Order: sequence, then C-alpha cells, then structure tokens
Amino acid sequence: MEPRKPTAATPVFWTAWSALAAILIVSVSTQLHTNRPVWEMPSGQRLFRMGIVVSYLVSASLVILSVRRQGKPSWRTVVLSSGGVFGSFFLLLLLSAVSYSRIELVTSLVLAAVCISLPLVLKRPFQPVALIIIAVTTIGTVVWGAVVTLPPAADRRADRTIIPTTFYNLRATSFRGYFDSRVPGGGLAPVGDGYLLATGEGELHYFTRSDSGDSLQAVRLHEDVPLNTGAFLADATPNVNTIWFRTADILVQTTDTVRRLFSSHHHWDPEQDCFVVRVSVAEGSSASFLTDGGPVTWRTLYESAPCLRFKPKGNVFAGLHIGGRLVLLDDHSLLLALGDYEFDGVDAEEMLSQDPGVAYGKTVLIDLDTGTGEIYSLGHRNPQGLYAAPSGQIWLTEHGPKGGDELNRIVRGTNYGWPLVTYGAARSQLEWPLNAQQGRHLGFERPVFGWLPSIAVSNLVGIERDLFPFWRGDLVVSSLRAVSLFRMRIVDNSVALVENIPVGERVRDIIEDGEGRLVLWTDRATVIFLEPAGSAERLANSAGSGAVGGEEEGELLFAACGGCHPVADGKSHGIGPDLWGVVGRRIGAASGYNYSPALEQRAGTWTGERLATFLADPQAFAPGNLMMSEGVTNHLHRKALVKYLKTLR
Repeated sequence: MEPRKPTAATPVFWTAWSALAAILIVSVSTQLHTNRPVWEMPSGQRLFRMGIVVSYLVSASLVILSVRRQGKPSWRTVVLSSGGVFGSFFLLLLLSAVSYSRIELVTSLVLAAVCISLPLVLKRPFQPVALIIIAVTTIGTVVWGAVVTLPPAADRRADRTIIPTTFYNLRATSFRGYFDSRVPGGGLAPVGDGYLLATGEGELHYFTRSDSGDSLQAVRLHEDVPLNTGAFLADATPNVNTIWFRTADILVQTTDTVRRLFSSHHHWDPEQDCFVVRVSVAEGSSASFLTDGGPVTWRTLYESAPCLRFKPKGNVFAGLHIGGRLVLLDDHSLLLALGDYEFDGVDAEEMLSQDPGVAYGKTVLIDLDTGTGEIYSLGHRNPQGLYAAPSGQIWLTEHGPKGGDELNRIVRGTNYGWPLVTYGAARSQLEWPLNAQQGRHLGFERPVFGWLPSIAVSNLVGIERDLFPFWRGDLVVSSLRAVSLFRMRIVDNSVALVENIPVGERVRDIIEDGEGRLVLWTDRATVIFLEPAGSAERLANSAGSGAVGGEEEGELLFAACGGCHPVADGKSHGIGPDLWGVVGRRIGAASGYNYSPALEQRAGTWTGERLATFLADPQAFAPGNLMMSEGVTNHLHRKALVKYLKTLR
C-alpha cells in the first residue's frame, strides 16, 4: 500500500489559520466601510458580523474534517460546504430584521473565499511563514481599529475667540477633533454634569468639560441610536442621497430613579421598501447612559405613518426634511416636529402637510404612557427647531423653500399654511406656484417672523437662566447657511429686535446648559461653548492691580473695536481698515481702503510703539484723521491691545 501523500495543510495549521482569518475578515470589512472597530458597533450590527464569523468557522471546520478523512480536500468539497453554510446565512439575513450593508457583505465573502482557498495551495514548508504573515496582519488590523480610527489626541484642540454683542463679549470655545461625524444631523442634551451627543450616524457620546475649560473628557458609548443604515444602503437606488438617512435629535428625561433617553431617527422597512421616522426610547439608571456600565435596550415609542416610498421625481429622498425635533411638554407628553419630505404639491403630487390623515408636515403630540400620537399643529414644511417656554408658549422654526424661513408660535389645532402659502419662492422660480397671492401669507396662521433671504434655521432655545441677565426671556435661533445665531426679543408675541451673532460654522443644534452657557453642535463635528467673556468694566476695575495687559485682555478689549475694524485678510475692510497684519504694515497703506489724507501722508510703518501712541490720542498722532474714538486713556489697556494686535498675522 502506497503511503499517503503530504497534505497541503494539516488540521493544526487549518485551526490556527481559521481562527486568525475569522478575526481578520470581520475587522477589515468593518473598518473599511465604517472606519470603526467592530467592538464599537451597536449590538444589532454586531450580530451581522458575528454571523459572518460563525459562517466562516463552520465552513473551515468542514474543510478540516475533510482533511482528516482524505488527507487533502477537493475543491468541490470546499465549494459545496462553504456555499451551503453561507447560503444558509444569507437566508437568515433575508428572514431576519438584522441590518447589514451589501457592500460590506460582498467584501467579507471575497475575503472569506481567499482565506479558505489559500491553504489549499500552500505546501507545508510555507505554512509557518503564512501563519506569521496572517498573525501580524490580524494584529495590525486590530491595533489600527483601536488606535488609528480614533481621532488623534494631537488633532484635538480648543480654539478661543471673542464674539462682540450689544451687551456681552462672548467667549467662544470651540472643541475640535473630539468627534468624527460625516452625516449632518444629531443633537445635544444636557445630562448630569455633562452632555450627551448623538451624531448624524447615530453614535452616542457622553462628555464633560474640564475644570480649566480647555479640554473635554469624552466617552464613546457602546450602544448607538437604533438607526438601520445598513438596510437602507442595501436598498437605496443610485439617485438617492444616502447622507440624509440620519438621526435627528435626542432628549433626556430624568426622574428620581430613572433616566429616559429619546431619539428621533429614520427607519427603513426592507419588506415594503419605504421609510418612516421613529421615536425610540431607552430607560435605565444613570450609569447606563453616562458610562459603559451596560447595554441600553431600545424600544419603539412612536412611528410616523404612512411609510413613505422614494418619490418618482425631484429629490427622490428628501431626508433633510425629517424635522425630528423633540421637546417635553410635561412628564407624560412629548412633542415631535416632522417635515413633509417635499411631498408638497410641486415636487410631488401629494400635499402631506395639509393631509390630516398623515403625520408628515405636522407637530405630533405623543403620549409617553401609550405611545399614541395625535396631530398638534399642521401646515409645516421642514421644522428644525422646537422650544417650550416656561410660560407654556411653544416656538418652532422651519425652513422655507427659497427664502421664507419662519419663526412660529405654535397653538394647538392651528394650520400654518404650507404648501398653500409661504413668503418664499420655488428654488428655480421667482414665485411659489401654489400661493394665491405671491409674497403674502393669507388665510392661515402667519409666522411671527420670517427671513429673506433664507438663513437655513436650525434649532432654538430660550434664555431661562441668569448667566446672561440682559438676555433673559429672549429666544436664540441657530442657523446653518448664515453660520450665525440670532437673538430675538419677543414683546407681546411679536419680535421687537433681532441681533445677529456670528459663530462661523453651520450650527445644527443649540442648548442652554444648567449653568446658562449656550452649547452648540455644528456640521463640522465641533462643540462650541458660549459664555460671557467679561466686560470693559471688569478690566477697568482690575487695571489698578496691574493684572491687565495680556493677550487675552487685549482680545476682549478689541471686541469693542470689531464693529468698525474687521480682522480677516488685511483687505476685507469695514468702516475702518482690516487690521490683520497691521504690525509691520506701512501706515495708511492697507490695500483697497480709502484713508484720510492725514494717515496717507504719515510716513513709516506700524510698530507696537506707534500703535500705542496712536491709541493714546489718534488726533495728536495724525491731525485730521477719521478715527472717531477719543483714545484709550488707560496705559494697561493700550498695552493689552497692542499685544493682541501683534498676534494678528
């Protein structure tokens, strides 16, 4: 009897190879398509990846049994056994509600095929080398997921600036690099001594601010909002803008013993090929939300109806019209704002906002005890902000079509007119086709205020605490396109004044925290804290002690100059010249600014000493110049201003 020929791979080799390959397959496919390590995936998505691992290991086990029996498995055995196992897994996916990405599934299958096939062609002398290579690759992939996919600490920074307003110089502290989000959306909620953040992708983070105020301590929570993005991506057609499938808002309700976490988000129904907006809720102890203390179990509290299919024309999936803002009216009632998804009689035949039988284009009152919802108000287009004042008044902001963004005071049972009336126009036209009288808002409840052109309103808050006493009772509206906040004084249900407060980023959400600070979440995944920076009076009171004179005090003092003097590129002039790069620049020579003859004829360049002399008495420095200020009399204030001006380059 002839001796058995050496096998291409021994059972021991197969066992070691299969264990390493299973880890490698799921790690590579997950990080390639999500930029996140597998252990940070929510439990629902981890089930999909666990199924891939189990299918691969079962297939590999069948091959190992064949090796033990035959010495060398045939390709037919490998194909039939692996095909049967993975075919069963596919059937389970189709029959279950587990979300997954088809692209990720294909990637996993390709990797699995390679990892099962490769040992069949490897001779024994090369097996140890192959094991070393796959071990190093697997360890490297896992390390990459643990370290590289996280925002590098070096990229995390806190940028500070001063924003002048009428009554306050605001200290804006912008924390960048702490969070990674590519889907515009999500929201903030104060909880405990910190803040809960949901990104547009549905990732949940809890963070606090350090005592010094110059860093964040952030924890990535294991459980995400139950957003089944994988199922949506699997069925989305090429003309669908998938970035708008997102989480819209989060809200935390705290009782004596339990915290409830609410989230509004899209949900895709793969059986009916349609989408809804869900309000999901999770309950648990404080540890469940503030730490990685344990899993969070979500349940569906409310689901919008009907389930919407992609539109046949226009923006087939107008997911940016989700609305989704949440506010508690009392311990048992939750108000939800929903957009119309451009089913507005122009971009689609239906006018959902005026249909009392559907939830879209409405505010919906949800009973927290039963989960039932009833229409609270109707005639809304894309409501992005919702605020319930202590007085009981409810305020809502919503996007107009082209212009016509609105601030509305919401009264139960009231119709606000969209899409039959608007102050705006269609994007490609000079009018709104359904409005009987262009530029008028007749026959329905009118907005309290409107914006032309559009600012792309987002959320709003009311100033309830005492950190900004001169603003108490005012509304602060955030915006996307205008990259600003708008402080609005309400008198007798009318807007008495509006103050534009530029922040320089698209603000997706705004909250007032327990201390009265305004906290912003932007589309650049930046968290911005706004708080009073101080006042000239404070500086004057401390001047006698010699405490004033630093760059920070100079920036604060310069806020009073910012109304006339921009700081941009040295060429973007206002009433006064742009002061970027002023130190070292020739006097009266900023490009594009129309100087007075007094400064044009003044020789020399701006030095720290010349700036200090000018600030002390502008007319004595250059008689007849147009500087309206009488000068800065306090020498410490001049010192601080000059020190700050030297940094503008």
